[in-house]
Amino acid sequence: MADEQDHSKRRKIEQDVAICPTDLPIGILEHAASFLSAPSRALFAVALANDKNNPQSEGQSSSIVGTDWDTLDFGEIEKDLTARLSDDDISGVLHHIDASNKLKRLRLTNCTNITGVGLEPLRGSANIEQIDLSLTANGESPILDPDPPISCELVVPILDSIIAAEGCALKHLQFPYHWRSPNSELSALIVRYNAMVNNGDTIRCVHCNQHLPDGHEWIVNDGSQFLDGLHNNTCCECMENYCDDCVGDYREERLLQFCKTCHRDYCRGCVTVVRCDICGDLVCECCLKFECKDCDAKNICSTCVTDNTYECSYCGASYCYDCHDDDEVRLRGDELRLCDGCGYTYCNYCQLRMYQEGNIGCFGCIKSLPNEVLAEHLLKMHEEVEELKNEVTELKDVNKELQDEIKELKDKQGN
Repeated sequence: MADEQDHSKRRKIEQDVAICPTDLPIGILEHAASFLSAPSRALFAVALANDKNNPQSEGQSSSIVGTDWDTLDFGEIEKDLTARLSDDDISGVLHHIDASNKLKRLRLTNCTNITGVGLEPLRGSANIEQIDLSLTANGESPILDPDPPISCELVVPILDSIIAAEGCALKHLQFPYHWRSPNSELSALIVRYNAMVNNGDTIRCVHCNQHLPDGHEWIVNDGSQFLDGLHNNTCCECMENYCDDCVGDYREERLLQFCKTCHRDYCRGCVTVVRCDICGDLVCECCLKFECKDCDAKNICSTCVTDNTYECSYCGASYCYDCHDDDEVRLRGDELRLCDGCGYTYCNYCQLRMYQEGNIGCFGCIKSLPNEVLAEHLLKMHEEVEELKNEVTELKDVNKELQDEIKELKDKQGN
């Protein structure tokens, strides 16, 4: 009987415990959401709002999502999650943050699963200043394979409504790379955008205060795959404008520079742009992801890293082309070798370490172990053996001394 009462109490307690986030007090939900990134917080609010069994869901989601929404960058959450977001997810987020009236910057970083119809809540926005549809982050090439499903046909009408809005604040657009091939819809949109900017308030160069001329082509519209659809004279970070004189040519001291890897313009105050040591192209610091283990070579763009650098598949150490062929590196045993059998590249010592650990299953890797490294390894093993022998001799001496002391103590006890 007592067991049945205890079980009944336990069951009642379990029924009283919250089993769904919407059952929790709003204060707890708000506190939990405060630890999330902005897009994660908005997605959390959307999930709560979609709970039809909770009559308070709309009020809870509004409280959680907050009001500070100048910028929304989906690159702030995990790439695998962002790549699974649907147009409904994007639409829900934009709706809940009142994007049309509050949002100034939107970056759809890694949203490679959307068609663009989810941008409908932005229709007619006079507040949005920047829309990045490239789906890639700074430091990444915009060329995606395969082409993402984001549709020019679906998105252009939404962008048109923003451009046509009274008091349009739009300053910078970044298009998906696959839209930038000859595209009549995009070309017509660019014409309308350029006209909107030129018919608006006077735009002056932030550096010299010179008035940028009427009829200026703010987005390139010349039909070329590489330049078509790219913004002119505007930094993608601060969105400040520079005249052609201050932009200058391709000198190192130019105030606004174009990164040939991520296809963005940066002013010197926002992002450093340098020349790749291999190909000589201008590349932003976000796109420089290589550092040679042996020298100071760091300015190698991601395009040249593949063909002109070497990386150990075991320890990750990287070498530029010159250091890889350097005699000093070879003598030091740091030379990287490509195995024809398995296709992996290893440092000499990493090959030896893997061999010692029993992790080399490729005959080509075993066969390619360099003689000088093996000889040095055998020398070290010989030295270790000699050290062990000396330790054994010392231990024997200590043992003999202890035995003598024990014998002496026994003799004293016998007397």
